[in-house]
Amino acid sequence: MGELTRQGILDELAQEKDALLDLLSRFDDEEWETLARADGWRVHDIAAHIADVHLTTVATSGLASRPSHAEVGVTLPIQSNGRVDQDRLNALRYRVNRDLSREAVMARLYEAFTVLRETIERARLAGPGPYGPPETMLEWFYAAVSHNRTHRLELQALFETRDERA
Repeated sequence: MGELTRQGILDELAQEKDALLDLLSRFDDEEWETLARADGWRVHDIAAHIADVHLTTVATSGLASRPSHAEVGVTLPIQSNGRVDQDRLNALRYRVNRDLSREAVMARLYEAFTVLRETIERARLAGPGPYGPPETMLEWFYAAVSHNRTHRLELQALFETRDERA
């Protein structure tokens, strides 16, 4: 990861977006629906998940400039400690997204990157994160970009092993 500053995070987000979109374009339609991680999440599911993570990051930041998370189609499940229950949210989003077309997932992904970038550009990064100290907004956005990279690398591994599966 680059420098932990607004510009460093924006630069890393732009690089991740370009790398992810390039990688996703190399999967054909059959691979998009059939190549999967060991837990059954297909390329389609992982791409939709990345979009939803970015939309959730914006929604929980309290800085959304336009409605975005409502398009995810789920209500954020909140735990008793006030944090989002990530496992329940992932399960809900998986059910909502599994029948989306490739075009719809890609449109959501483009929108999610745009909304996240806009939010990072105007956020007060030194302020407390959505769940308060010790996490800052800067660290919150850094986590979103890091999460993107983790899943992009999973997709890269699926792409590299696709010939072995044939």
